[in-house]
This record gives sequence, structure tokens and C-alpha cells, in this order.
Amino acid sequence: MIIPDFQSIIKKLKTDDISCVLDCLDELSTLKSKDYNINEAYPFINKYLFDENEEIRWKTAELFDIIPQHLKLKTATSQEKIKELEFLSDCTIPNMVQDRSERDIEYSMPLLAVLLFDNDTKVRESDIETIGSTQSDNQDFTITI
Repeated sequence: MIIPDFQSIIKKLKTDDISCVLDCLDELSTLKSKDYNINEAYPFINKYLFDENEEIRWKTAELFDIIPQHLKLKTATSQEKIKELEFLSDCTIPNMVQDRSERDIEYSMPLLAVLLFDNDTKVRESDIETIGSTQSDNQDFTITI
């Protein structure tokens, strides 16, 4: 199904008002839960994976087809986050999209973007290592994300 009043949502997303952005993300989440196709919204919300506001980052990540167990990392300890990042790093095989592990890491990219801003330096370092492990030779870091 097509998103009703899509232009209105996009217009509201262009504001600097945090509460307005959160409302839009909630609206998109509700639409997604009702089986609306929100794919056309992704180009407009990608930037929020890197927002200063942690709540905005996580709500954005939740809109992607992220692996449910990774959403639990929102409330996980630093040690649990690092353990999951190490697992993801170990299971990546660049340029082998048919491989099951590669698909796992692909669906984890929104999570990896969010964790770049974790409060714990060790989590951020582990996250960068994991992102680096997904890259092909000479691939731009920003393209990976």
C-alpha cells in the first residue's frame, strides 16, 4: 500500500524540531506495522541514523528490516554490544552476498550506524572494526554505511 499523505510526512521531517521528527518516525512505524510500504521514505530518514539525538537514531534503525535481536542492544551492556559486534565482524565475507552471514551483516548496517555514537569508546571502536570488516578492498567507508 502507498503511504497516505507522504509529502506531508516528508515536509515535517525537514524540520529541526526533535519532537516533530520523533512524531514522524512514530507515524512511519505505525504505517509499517499496518503493512504500508515505507520504502520511499528511506532516502529521507537515512540521515537520522547519524542524528545527535539517541532516541531519533534508534527509532530510525527500528524502521529498517533490522534483525530483532539487534534491537535488544539498545538496552544492552557495553560488553553485550561488543560481543555481538565481534560476532558480526567474524561472520562477514565481502562480495559474497549469497552467503547467509553476509545477509546478516547487511541487515545490521542501521544498527552499526547507530552504535557509532555509543557512549562507550570500546563499543565505538568495535563498531568501526565491524564496519571495516564488511568493506571490499578500496571501498569508501561512507558507501559501506
